[in-house]
Amino acid sequence: MKSSSFSDGETLRISSIPSIKVAASLLCPSEERDRCKRLKLVNVGQTGPAPQKSQGNASEKSSKKRVNYHVKSLREIRRAQKSVGLLIPRLPFMRVVKQIIANLCSLMKTTSFINVKWQTQALLCLQEAAEDFAIDVMNDAYLCDAHSHRVTLMAKDYYIYMQLIDRGH
Repeated sequence: MKSSSFSDGETLRISSIPSIKVAASLLCPSEERDRCKRLKLVNVGQTGPAPQKSQGNASEKSSKKRVNYHVKSLREIRRAQKSVGLLIPRLPFMRVVKQIIANLCSLMKTTSFINVKWQTQALLCLQEAAEDFAIDVMNDAYLCDAHSHRVTLMAKDYYIYMQLIDRGH
């Protein structure tokens, strides 16, 4: 195929290339590249424009979008509540534990606990305790949130909860 036989805006059917995105430089020589930039490339299997979906009125579209968002959120919440496994991944939690041990060893000026091997059950117990503590903190902070007549838990609720804990209330 010669590029000089194509005019601007003409459709070229390509059967050997699966993708419709082909660079114009592959089809046109360098001196005619400006003229060939507007060449449309179409897959052979493509018969025309894609069929459009039926359009409802505007109120159905906006409410449908909102319902889908809430359904997705509720589905994620139900899945998290049904699961009996731990939510914190094991390896990142193990790295955090080792980093805390290293920081404590540097504060105590000792190196005897840095290369300690941890049993799987010990890390599992620490992880369960950490997740249980985090859930308790979130539940108590949510009480501060409910006191403010809000539904969404915010950082300021957590800070208020921590201040109450520090004061011993």
